Amino acid sequence: EVDQLVSRQQATSGSGALEAVFSLPQLPGAPSLAIVAIANSVDLLERGALPAARDLCRTLLFQPYSVDQLRCIVKARLAAAGPAGEAAEKALGRVAIELRVRQVAKR
Repeated sequence: EVDQLVSRQQATSGSGALEAVFSLPQLPGAPSLAIVAIANSVDLLERGALPAARDLCRTLLFQPYSVDQLRCIVKARLAAAGPAGEAAEKALGRVAIELRVRQVAKR
């Protein structure tokens, strides 16, 4: 995730490596290039963490999963795991899984 890299790089040497990656499409003779960066911070570009990227990038916001969507994802993953998924569900307990799904959905 880009926000993790930015905070780590700013603590040491600025955002040099990441700036270099985002400036690649602007180099003379560079081929058409799309860079996809994922971040948890919705205001990463606005905060000025990546000045070179600010004018070149577009932000695409995704809505977080709902409780029902997360529940379906967890159930599908457990089912896909076969006997190991059944064992995991039994070990964790349905109530604990439901509580965790709800906790994650609140974030």
